[in-house]
Amino acid sequence: MMAYWFESPGEQDDIVISSRVRLARNFDTLYFPSMMDRSGALEIMRTVRGVLEQAGEAYTVLSIDGLSDADRLELVEQHLISPALMKQADGAVLISADKRISIMLNEEDHIRIQCILAGLRLKEAESSVMEVEKHLQKGIAFAFDEKLGYLTSCPTNVGTGMRASVMLHLPALTATGYITGLLKTVGEYGLTVRGLYGEGSHAVAHIYQLSNQVTLGLSESEITDKILSSARQIIGDEREARRLYMASDGRVELEDKLMRSYGVAANARRLTAGEFMSLLSDIKLALSLGLIDGLGHVTLHRLLIEAQPASLRKRAGRDLTLYERDVLRADVVRGALRH
Repeated sequence: MMAYWFESPGEQDDIVISSRVRLARNFDTLYFPSMMDRSGALEIMRTVRGVLEQAGEAYTVLSIDGLSDADRLELVEQHLISPALMKQADGAVLISADKRISIMLNEEDHIRIQCILAGLRLKEAESSVMEVEKHLQKGIAFAFDEKLGYLTSCPTNVGTGMRASVMLHLPALTATGYITGLLKTVGEYGLTVRGLYGEGSHAVAHIYQLSNQVTLGLSESEITDKILSSARQIIGDEREARRLYMASDGRVELEDKLMRSYGVAANARRLTAGEFMSLLSDIKLALSLGLIDGLGHVTLHRLLIEAQPASLRKRAGRDLTLYERDVLRADVVRGALRH
């Protein structure tokens, strides 16, 4: 059985949590989803599924209206669907057998092909989504304009229809205040920084998503090249900020804070979501600085998903009160940190 992205190691995963590429495409014969009726939505589901089956690709198909609220939220927590798709009764998602690819149907666009991988693997993610698009093009004519490129519901996606992002853990740049200047600088290069769940979300646990703002006038490769170049610069800046922190007079205070967080997480009997995310950030930094042995970043990335509300509900097999959820979250965290 193949692992989800958060269960696998990745390049530079002490800082880079994941790499993601998403490609938006629309049928040239149907209204965009905002104007489309249910018959159009069902036609898209049948067509996409049929084309992929003909290409010999195996996918698990999940209709949004057939999922419970908890199941929908769990897919969002795993970053396999967007918060917007979770609300679409006529939506669906196809998840590949290796769990690298998820194809969202009838969200803002007819088709959104996504690949998410652990660590800094943006080019590999780009190659994977382009391969899926190639299969789909054999049976689907996409809405395309010779001057504008691929047409999408939102004008900001017109062109390549590509959104690519790298999820970064940047506690040192945040603590030193350099993150403010970083946000301004990346904007000048046509990039943006978002929170844990992408557009409209805020940064928590010092986790940020670096992604492109511009999809028009650049090729897919140029977009991912630009993000990779900026990501590598940011990774270097974060490493330098960490080095300076550890070489400063505040080293003992920093180590004390990080290891206290580890001690709390490893022994707590109840953890709220906010407490957990704050502790997780400290533990990840402590691990990166070599302060903790016998623990891997994969464990922490898995906790980032498994300690979220829907994942905890699935583990319990029933609805939980807030208090019960906090108790179970602490149990899950203790168990992971002690192995």
